[in-house]
Amino acid sequence: MNQPSPTLPLPSVAARQLENSRRQRALIFSTMLLIANVGLLLYSLTFPFAQVWAGNLLMGFVSLLAASALGLSLRRRVTVAMILLIASLLISHFGINFIQRDLGLTLGVLGVMLISMIATLTLPSQIATRAVLVSIVGGILDVVADVYLPTTRAATPLMLPLILGGGVAALYLLFLFRQFSSFSLRDKLIIITVILTSITALIIGGALLSTVNNALRQQTEARLISEAQIKSVRIEAFLDGVRNDIIFLNKLSEVENYARVIENRGSESDLTFAQRELEIEFANFAQQNPQYDQIRFLDPIGQETVRVKNTPGGIVIVSLGDLRNESDDDYFKNSINLPEGKFHISNLSLYSEGGQIEIPHKPVIHYAVPIYLNGRVYGIIVLNVLAETFLSPLGSGTSSAFLVDDDGYYLYHPSAGKRWGRELKTGNSLLQDDRQLTATATSGINGTYESRDELFAFTPIKLQGEDRPRWFLVSFLSSALAFAPLNEAQRNGLLLLAATILVAGAIIAIASQALAAPLVDLTRVAEKISAGDLGSRARTRAHDVSRTNRFYQQIAGEQFETAHSEDEIDILARTFNTMAAQLQQTLSSLEQRVSERTRDIAIAAEVGQRTSLIRELETLLSESVELIRDRFDLYYVQIYLLDASGKTLVLRAGSGDVGKQLLGRAHRLAVGSGINGSAAASRQPVIVADTLASNIFRPNPLLPNTRSEMSVPLLIGERVLGVLDLQSTVANALNPENSPVFNTLAAQLAIAIENVILFAQAEEARKETEARARRLTQEGWERFLNAVDRSERIGYRYDSSSQSLTPITNAAADSPHPAFSIPILITGEEVGAIQAESDGERQWTSDEADLMHTVAMQVARQIENLRLLTQAEQSRAEAELATRRLTREGWQDYVKSKDISAGYNYDLNQVTPFNLEQDAILLNVEQDGILLNREAKAITQPLKVGYETIGELALQSAPEESARELLTTVADQLSRHIENLRLTEQTQIALSESRRRTEELAVLNEMGRALTTLREEGAIYQTIHQYTTRLMDAKHFFITLYDFTTGILTFPMVYSDQERIELPARPLGMGQTDYVIRNRTPLLLSENVQTQMEAKGITPMLFRGGRQIQSWLGVPLLYGGEVVGAIVVQSVDTPRLYTEFERDVLTAIASQAAIAIENARSFKETQRRAERESTINIIAQKIQGTTSVQGAIQTAIEELGRALKAKRTAVNIAPKQGHGN
Repeated sequence: MNQPSPTLPLPSVAARQLENSRRQRALIFSTMLLIANVGLLLYSLTFPFAQVWAGNLLMGFVSLLAASALGLSLRRRVTVAMILLIASLLISHFGINFIQRDLGLTLGVLGVMLISMIATLTLPSQIATRAVLVSIVGGILDVVADVYLPTTRAATPLMLPLILGGGVAALYLLFLFRQFSSFSLRDKLIIITVILTSITALIIGGALLSTVNNALRQQTEARLISEAQIKSVRIEAFLDGVRNDIIFLNKLSEVENYARVIENRGSESDLTFAQRELEIEFANFAQQNPQYDQIRFLDPIGQETVRVKNTPGGIVIVSLGDLRNESDDDYFKNSINLPEGKFHISNLSLYSEGGQIEIPHKPVIHYAVPIYLNGRVYGIIVLNVLAETFLSPLGSGTSSAFLVDDDGYYLYHPSAGKRWGRELKTGNSLLQDDRQLTATATSGINGTYESRDELFAFTPIKLQGEDRPRWFLVSFLSSALAFAPLNEAQRNGLLLLAATILVAGAIIAIASQALAAPLVDLTRVAEKISAGDLGSRARTRAHDVSRTNRFYQQIAGEQFETAHSEDEIDILARTFNTMAAQLQQTLSSLEQRVSERTRDIAIAAEVGQRTSLIRELETLLSESVELIRDRFDLYYVQIYLLDASGKTLVLRAGSGDVGKQLLGRAHRLAVGSGINGSAAASRQPVIVADTLASNIFRPNPLLPNTRSEMSVPLLIGERVLGVLDLQSTVANALNPENSPVFNTLAAQLAIAIENVILFAQAEEARKETEARARRLTQEGWERFLNAVDRSERIGYRYDSSSQSLTPITNAAADSPHPAFSIPILITGEEVGAIQAESDGERQWTSDEADLMHTVAMQVARQIENLRLLTQAEQSRAEAELATRRLTREGWQDYVKSKDISAGYNYDLNQVTPFNLEQDAILLNVEQDGILLNREAKAITQPLKVGYETIGELALQSAPEESARELLTTVADQLSRHIENLRLTEQTQIALSESRRRTEELAVLNEMGRALTTLREEGAIYQTIHQYTTRLMDAKHFFITLYDFTTGILTFPMVYSDQERIELPARPLGMGQTDYVIRNRTPLLLSENVQTQMEAKGITPMLFRGGRQIQSWLGVPLLYGGEVVGAIVVQSVDTPRLYTEFERDVLTAIASQAAIAIENARSFKETQRRAERESTINIIAQKIQGTTSVQGAIQTAIEELGRALKAKRTAVNIAPKQGHGN
């Protein structure tokens, strides 16, 4: 084996990655094409054509090539492997043309796509280009082979080229889309232009080919239809002649004489003579018309009387002994009863004798006509027509033809075995051969139909006098023969299209190379500049536009100027050179600016670092302005912060003496005005590079040397804290170029200020939390030592001399000896102290002090935990008492609301409720006890819910040992279950009550909407009654209105026992309704109505018939604080019918009713006033229209009388005497 040379350099990582990528792609392509080629080889073996052997050999060979390519790819010989694979692809395409036709163009295009894709992904660029060119040549050979190889190859399914083309085209477009960015400019130009040109050529060529194909196809189909129609016309013309012949025979005098002899009942000799004349006439006719097999005369009962046969030996007249009875034949039955002048035509069928089909087969058709004489039938004449006369010409001409009946059975076919499927019972029919062609051909119209290998033209055959076609004639021709001109035109078109695409591709490649060359040169120069060679320049092209003039000027020794023209590429190169020069110049000054910006950023970082360590706001601000001024060598620096209103900037720090003066003045600025106000309002820096040229700068007398100024907002997100104002004595020292540095500095300063503010707020919150904790601790100990549950003071004293521990009960019982005291602190609050006493002036050591501190902390922690535990136990006990109380009250309410037994007894036979007298048992929930008859020995177990006893379960005369455990278990389960049942039932009651209230609220809302649309009081009262009836029992209902000026009550709406009645008006008295109106409050009387009325000082008003009221509810109608009436519902049958809920509902109804009634009254009053004003205006207009005093008076009195509807109206004008002259 060859050893690698040690002198060769190792490949780079990028080269190895590229090689591995190409090898992986090569393995994928080799495997896929090997599988495809083997599949095509197996597919080609299924074809029986003579030319397939060449295709089989080619496919076997290319399968070997693909397998070799796969092996070489595994051995990392990618280039050789891909060349073999491309060769196998080219040969396989060429081999498919030997197997399948009409695939040349598709295979050629697919080959170019696949090979260009494989070559681009796996081969070096130069070899890939050559491979693409070879694929184009291979595509042209595919087209030529498909055109000129024999047409006996297998036809291509219509969808196969579309499927193959669509799949590979989609794959190729995906390849171009993913790889397009890696192609060179020349390749991109070639790909785009070739694709567009190919698409254009294919569209135009396809359209032209389609037009030519359609024209040739229509011409071929028209020719075939014409030939079928000619054959059809010949058949119809022949049968029209037969029709004329049968009519001729019917009119023969011999036929009439024969019928007349029969009619007159002539002698035997007369009948024989007439019959002989008829035979002679029939024989002469048959001799002149050989197309008729037989001519017969049948009497009215179907018996033949004359039969003449046309045989190959001549005319034969059948003797009387050989004549048959044909009464059972269809043609006799269908024609004997025809009216005079009509005739019958039978179906086309095989001739039979005695029920047996004659061999050789002889197709015939029967024409029969009845013979009438003086309105009576004397027989029929029958013509047996030899159908071969008009069937045999169907096989002549350029196309073959067959004839079928309306059921699709062949009456004639070029293949004799298919004929007469019905009579011979072979089943051969067009329906069996081609169902779709049968449906189309028997449709009764002219047309064509194309199958896979043949073209059919069909036409119906109608006989004269018939509405429906009798038969259907179909002419057919093989597709290869029918469309031979079409195939030839298609071949030529495909060759021309392929040549056009090839020539266009070559021209495009040459043009793209010429166009891309200057751009490639420009790319190389750009790469040199990107590598650092800034002196490189691109060459520009110049074209001499006046060479002849320059030649003559040289000969004459004259000075000449060359005129040049530049195209876009020259302009691009020149612009690129200019840009390169500017870039070189820019880079030379960039380093200086970078160093300046680096210094500024470093200073900003230093300032940010130092300010982040300060925790006092004033110190932070003052040190920041001084530090910024010193580090950036500025004239003046100041910081403004927004006040609480957010509308004023307050100076918080300024550098130097000027800053101190301004702080002493409490200097302020309004947000939105000036440089600093604008920066705060806009949240953007405001820069004045030169104050002398600025119209927004306002000079400060304290800062006369300011030449440039910058105000930067201090932002936290979108929130403005203030502004940082910077001023310099140098113009343009503060400009947009260095503003990013100061933006960064302002952001750091804003974060530092925000941190200081947050730190101060956190400290304040911490102190407040500690104070709240101390207060809560103090309050907790005060509640704990409340002098009720425990004493207000807890203390103990230990005497070491007597070793005794005694409680301290007196707050004033302090020792006279000096003591060392350590407080007991809980969350910073002192709740006690530990004291250690000594006899003399003892000095306590630090260890002793630490010990006491430690013990004090342990004591504080423990007693606080014990206090919290004690109070938690107390709260739990209170909660338990509340739970027991709620359970007890719930069961009390439940027992009261339900008529249930106090208990149940089981006597081993039946469960019965307790009888208190017999069973001596009493359930008393309120006293938490159950009393049993203690004379009976019983085992009892309480029924508990939580800690509350709700009952007892007892067993009498049962063994205590066996029953106790069972009784306990049953009692627990029973307690839980009945409690769950009670809670479930009460929950259902609450839900139903909630649903009922929701429904009632919906009704109230509906009533409100209805009342807002009404303007008549009567409709309002009726609506109120309807909705009140839906919400409660309103069988006895009335509405009363109160006129406070007269003190009269009226009753516009009264219902009693759901019947409307009328009540008279009355003055306000002392009854129930009067009480509601006088006190302006609802009145509910649900039980003991009479007693309650007497207690309230109400004089009861009896119901109709003197019945006592059992339930009564009335609410006032209030509007604007004034009572306008009342709504009342009552019952004389049911006490406690109305509750507080009905009172609230009726109050809501009354509120809406009062508003609706007042609105109706206001509307009525407004309407009345409008009518009055209208009447006055009309009268005034008519009075003003008069021209005399009498006319004015007459008009006034007349109109006034009409308006007032008075019986008489008069006016009297009589001035008093004695006043004036």
